[in-house]
Amino acid sequence: MNHSILTKAYMNLNLGDDLFLKILFEKYPDVRFVLIVDNLDSKYKDIFSKNQNVTIETNKEKSNLFSRIKFLLARKLSSSLYKQLVKSKLERLMQSQSKETSMLISIGGSVFIQPKKLPAYADIEYYKTFKKVYPNSNLFILGSNFGPYTDPSYKEEYISIFSNSTDVCFREKYSYELFKDIPTIRYAHDIVFSLNTDRYKVNKKSKSIGFSVIGLDKNHTINSSINKPEKDAYIDKQVEIILHFLKKGYSIHLFSFCQGEGDEDTANIIFNKIEPEFQSEVELNFYNGDIDSFLFKYASIEYMFCARFHSLILSILFSQNIYPIIYSNKTTNVLNDLGYQGSSCSIAKMSNLNVEDVEKQIKENHVAIDAGVKESADSQFEKLNLYL
Repeated sequence: MNHSILTKAYMNLNLGDDLFLKILFEKYPDVRFVLIVDNLDSKYKDIFSKNQNVTIETNKEKSNLFSRIKFLLARKLSSSLYKQLVKSKLERLMQSQSKETSMLISIGGSVFIQPKKLPAYADIEYYKTFKKVYPNSNLFILGSNFGPYTDPSYKEEYISIFSNSTDVCFREKYSYELFKDIPTIRYAHDIVFSLNTDRYKVNKKSKSIGFSVIGLDKNHTINSSINKPEKDAYIDKQVEIILHFLKKGYSIHLFSFCQGEGDEDTANIIFNKIEPEFQSEVELNFYNGDIDSFLFKYASIEYMFCARFHSLILSILFSQNIYPIIYSNKTTNVLNDLGYQGSSCSIAKMSNLNVEDVEKQIKENHVAIDAGVKESADSQFEKLNLYL
């Protein structure tokens, strides 16, 4: 393929989304992908420095102070002006980058969460503008789920966008059911299930317990649906569980998947609540862009409390015993799709957990997937294969 492929992703050093990109780039080593970042110091140049087929371009349309003020005033005073400003900015961005783009691949998980009702949804305008700037191009949307949303027009806009896409493959049946009448809509398991785990085969550390923690205040889904007492209970119950296992001689490993969404803040709060004499047995593991070293460490743990969505996927891939801590329906939906029968708990109900019961349950909760799940995940790329 002579033309480059513009790649749209959530680039906030979030392990799950970076895994999507890693899988995509390694699957098609002879295809040139273009990622647009907001600044020259972006870590994405380092993350994918070994991928010769990836070009990192800097966003030449990043807003200056005057532009941000203009957008803010338009948003408050005129919905039509605000919408036009969004469209114009996106057009300039696309026309100034990757002029030979023949395709856009949008790859990510929770990329269709409706923000607060605005005069224009920037994500919707992005897809519409892309088709305007590149009318003969192909649009692939892979690996996502849809929602939550409250504005009916948000879904209606996407009916049009999905209908004009080359392929849309959701990662859960719930999202598929919302749009199944559209010919371009498909369903397959989460892309990360297709990750080649052979390189991460390590011996499990005996009596090791991992906690994939999640930010409580910077994550939109959690912050808007869980109150402060429930957030406090989430922290306190994890500290209680950790102390329970520490006193039984287990080592504890706290994992942050995304600093920008507050995971590190949560990990540090939990660590500082642990009695000082036990802190030496607690290890902090923060994802900073080095995918391989993080996965090697993650794969070495025996038992994992999974709050992050992709911690659940990785723990299943690495044959760990799990205890899902649910902050979003997307986790429940995927567990249902896998036929999971074990125990779990929502963040809002953490205060109700009995630690002795949790210990028994995590030692029983194990999900064994067959080759069909990995094949299904790989089929996310089924239509793209025909074009590449």
